[in-house]
Amino acid sequence: MCKSCHNMFSVVVATTIEQVKQIKALQMENLRRLLPVETQLRDGFVTAEYTQEYLEQLHAESPAIIALDEAGHVVGYVLAVTRSTAAHHSLLADLAEKVDSDRIVDSNSQNNYILVGQLCVAKHARGHSLAGRMYDVYRAEYKRRGFYCAVTDVADDNQISMNVHKKAGWIVAKSITFESVSFSIVILPF
Repeated sequence: MCKSCHNMFSVVVATTIEQVKQIKALQMENLRRLLPVETQLRDGFVTAEYTQEYLEQLHAESPAIIALDEAGHVVGYVLAVTRSTAAHHSLLADLAEKVDSDRIVDSNSQNNYILVGQLCVAKHARGHSLAGRMYDVYRAEYKRRGFYCAVTDVADDNQISMNVHKKAGWIVAKSITFESVSFSIVILPF
């Protein structure tokens, strides 16, 4: 990565509904069910599909961390999901239930973890360490809000995403299956 490229993108907490709309558009561009298998293997994908209404609900309670290009367009995002908003989406509710029932996080973190609902970086913005930069801001923002760690899951057949998460400091904690898809639950300590 070139040093000047680092300044092409800023990483901030999302503040507007227009940014949430851009998150939805980026999600749709990278949604597994809409991508050919060869694209999934080469570039990675996002698994969960969230409605605009649900994304706005997440935004109201726990705003996403976003990467913006020089024109102010969203080119990456990390969705923050509290346990209460997780209850309104089957994949996230299942993840939270599994984390709680299996005591995947230590007792200090049990009631104070936040989920990552999704990580995505636009294809043209990849290769600039945006995932790591967004996770750094995510960690600082949600630690400031009283959370001890973040938890998410990564589809086992999404090696691109698993590599990104490991590079950003995530630790594999457990494997689960949801709707016939195998996932690894990963934890990011704060």
